[in-house]
Amino acid sequence: MTDLRAYKIMFRFLEDRYSCLPSDDLGALLGELSLQEDGKPEDLAIVKDWERAVAAVDPPPESPPS
Repeated sequence: MTDLRAYKIMFRFLEDRYSCLPSDDLGALLGELSLQEDGKPEDLAIVKDWERAVAAVDPPPESPPS
């Protein structure tokens, strides 16, 4: 799964939760996470947060010893 696909799945999940349990904080987060037409999030600072989360769950493979 690509990082972008995972991002879109996470966004959809949060949207669904928001429709059941409206919250100002979750609504603000969804606004920051929403993708612009160029595929970038509204809040570009969120990209680094997403990359850190991806690395924490799926760390890159270690380089072989030299």
